[in-house]
Amino acid sequence: RAMVEQARVPATVYHETFPIHAARYDAIFQLTTQAAMWCCLSVFMALLFTLPVHLALLVMLNVACVVLTLFAFMTVFGITCNAMSFTVTVMAIGFCVDYSCHVVHFTDHGIGHGMRWHK
Repeated sequence: RAMVEQARVPATVYHETFPIHAARYDAIFQLTTQAAMWCCLSVFMALLFTLPVHLALLVMLNVACVVLTLFAFMTVFGITCNAMSFTVTVMAIGFCVDYSCHVVHFTDHGIGHGMRWHK
């Protein structure tokens, strides 16, 4: 790149596979955002069957905050949307839902630290 900038002839760095990579990036970005939305929607529907509405909304608020923080972190640090970041995003949403459900369940049922989970 430095050699191109020093040259007196106008040049552009280009490779024949660039359109393929650009199209793949757009497709992965769209898939990542769609998957995050579908995950949140399906989790909310599942939570409505298992938790009271106010607790399901509380869990979804936590999940939404984690998703927004995750995408903001990716933007700030320049992490591009590829297959690896797509997988990590979906897994992060799953871990967040799992942890949030446990916290809300224990809080709702009054299970304190050191108490047995079953009677």
